[in-house]
Amino acid sequence: MQIYLFYMYFILFLLLLYLFLFLFDCLIYFVFVSFDFFFFFFFFFNFCFFFFCI
Repeated sequence: MQIYLFYMYFILFLLLLYLFLFLFDCLIYFVFVSFDFFFFFFFFFNFCFFFFCI
């Protein structure tokens, strides 16, 4: 149970971090475009992994 709780907080942190990067992209788009794709796929993989674990 504690592991799931920690993992939920970890995913929430990733989501907030990705949201911050996405908003930051509106200002500096060309610098972070490749980094955002990597972050999106990383978050998506973690999201799927979390639901498969449950």
